[in-house]
Amino acid sequence: MLKKVVAYLSGYGNYTYINYHDGSRILSTLTLSRVLEQHTHFIRIHKHAAVNPDCVKHWRMMKKKHSTVIVHFGDSTHELDIARRRVDTVKAQLDAEVVE
Repeated sequence: MLKKVVAYLSGYGNYTYINYHDGSRILSTLTLSRVLEQHTHFIRIHKHAAVNPDCVKHWRMMKKKHSTVIVHFGDSTHELDIARRRVDTVKAQLDAEVVE
């Protein structure tokens, strides 16, 4: 059985949606912080979201300090906002992933 690739995580209070690369998703009763303890390579882009850098197609800055990450998700893409205060950190982490 093949292991599913997690594309990104979405936190909602004490629950987390685990969104898989094939487009499916499940609801976990763990907080986003707890799930991130198991997925240490994920990049936290917002208080409520983290992405798998392997699934990021690209990121873009639309307006001053307003940026988004484009995540490959199933047969389509999904656009997630990057928190204003995390833009520089996320950019550095994504650039580091490209180099490795």
